Amino acid sequence: MAQIQPWAERPFKMIPTPLFTQGPGKPVDQYVMVASQMAAAHNALIRALNSIYVQAPHVKPEDYKDFIGYSQCWYQMISNHHRGEETRLFPQIEERTEKGLMEANVKQHHEFEAGVESFNTYLQSLRTANNESSFSVPKLIAIIDSFAPALTTHLSDEIPTLLALRRYGDALPLEKLLTTEFQKTGMAAIRTEGGHMFFVNLDRSYEGGLWKDFPSVPAPVRYLLTRVFGRWNAGWWRFAPMDNDGNRKAQYAVGK
Repeated sequence: MAQIQPWAERPFKMIPTPLFTQGPGKPVDQYVMVASQMAAAHNALIRALNSIYVQAPHVKPEDYKDFIGYSQCWYQMISNHHRGEETRLFPQIEERTEKGLMEANVKQHHEFEAGVESFNTYLQSLRTANNESSFSVPKLIAIIDSFAPALTTHLSDEIPTLLALRRYGDALPLEKLLTTEFQKTGMAAIRTEGGHMFFVNLDRSYEGGLWKDFPSVPAPVRYLLTRVFGRWNAGWWRFAPMDNDGNRKAQYAVGK
């Protein structure tokens, strides 16, 4: 059986994790782990956006409603992620280091948030009016093009920013802070379809399977998010690049 190619890793590029790029045999401290886990999470966000961007031109009218629902899950996922950073993670880092240290990252959020909000506002307007049939591919692509460069730059830039915190040594319990943040973000995602969206955009084979067990969540929780919640709005997940177990799927909406 031919291996399914990673079709959702374009046009916006994945972020190599520091753990992978430094190679085996080198010391792994909390800063390498945190930056790598954040890169893995960011890659799920990018992969999901790619799956929307690549498939949008090929979605059939009868699938518009499901595609719009799937696309709004991406909005839920990225909004939840950045809200958690701004209200919890970054302030906690600054409390233990210096005030304003993470301000550049927050400023980057502001550079793309208007475009991300426009993305959701447009899709929600179609659903509110029960007018999914008027979905415009060029309009959605134009909105994504308006914010994607700033967004993907930010997602990439944040990784060396986290690595640079190494200068604070053990005085900054960064790994503990990130673990707590991932848990809180995950709990918030359970209240929406964003939790399932994350797992079906997390490639278990990426970087040679280095992230096959990421994130570290209890098996019952993973089962709930992927098997139980995945039954709701089941038509949405046809557009995901991964199945419930993080294995690659063939692209659903393809051109002739």
